[in-house]
Amino acid sequence: MAQANELNFLFTLLTFAGVVFLIALGVIVLNQNFKKNLYRQMLKNEELKSIHQQDLLTSIIAAQEEEKKRIAANLHDELGATLSISRMRMVQLEQELSGENKTALQSIRGMSEIAIDSMRRISHELMPYQLEMFGIVKTLQDVIKKIEDIKDVRIQFHFIDDQQRWPASIELGLYRICMELINNTLKHAEAKHIHLQIDPLDDVLILTYRDDGKGIPENYQSDGIGFKNMQARINTLRGTMTIENDTASGMVASIKVPLTFNKLS
Repeated sequence: MAQANELNFLFTLLTFAGVVFLIALGVIVLNQNFKKNLYRQMLKNEELKSIHQQDLLTSIIAAQEEEKKRIAANLHDELGATLSISRMRMVQLEQELSGENKTALQSIRGMSEIAIDSMRRISHELMPYQLEMFGIVKTLQDVIKKIEDIKDVRIQFHFIDDQQRWPASIELGLYRICMELINNTLKHAEAKHIHLQIDPLDDVLILTYRDDGKGIPENYQSDGIGFKNMQARINTLRGTMTIENDTASGMVASIKVPLTFNKLS
């Protein structure tokens, strides 16, 4: 009888231990699943946050470009027209005057012509109309010609087809980046040559820029406002950009923009 009681006790104890083990195992499994689900949720939240930030950045840049377009149109259509009419009136008055009065008026007309040229340049920089009409290749060709006319720097521009067009967002983004790179070279690099190349592939557009100047400072990518502006534009296009000092001299930048994501607009 005692032996039977011991067996029953052992059986009960083993059964209880088995139940406890199963409960513990279940708790461990549930805890692991909870951690996995929590990790997946965190990843999903981060992804949604990244998407939200990306959409916000895209909206900000789009709003900035729309405001630039509006200001450029007002400068060209309103202020430009007013200055042109004033200049025409001064030309008429010059024909009626003589002596010191005519000389003074000619001086004022000269200043008005400088103002007209400045207004046109600012308007063009804010929103280059030919970019929308003729595309980035022809627009950059025109920019390069003007730079070479006034600066002691030679620019080589390689492309396949000057008639080829890409989505407006890509052309505007790459144009802004090119102008930032060119301005940096002209202001700081003391370069004599610039090489610019656009290579369209099946699913990506590659822009390569290099100069033979004194290179970029070490903290340029972390502290430079110009770099951050360029990087922001690249991010809105889901592209990539690298800027570094060349092994020989100067700097080299490579921008890659996916054409599959940025559809024609």
